[in-house]
Amino acid sequence: MKFLLHKIRVAVVKMRLAMIDSRQRRTVAEMTFAVDCRMHAQRQFAARSQYNARCKRALLEKLDALQGGQ
Repeated sequence: MKFLLHKIRVAVVKMRLAMIDSRQRRTVAEMTFAVDCRMHAQRQFAARSQYNARCKRALLEKLDALQGGQ
């Protein structure tokens, strides 16, 4: 009887360890995904701000040209 209880306890502990292990593996994958998302967002933000700066510069040049023409 004791041996059987011991076997059950060992099985439960192994199961818990496996669950913890899979949970950690999943969080590593999620962390990697989160980092990828953040990097992608930063790249998009940089591209957008460059584009906005270019548009602003072009508008200011047009405005200067119009004011110079008057």
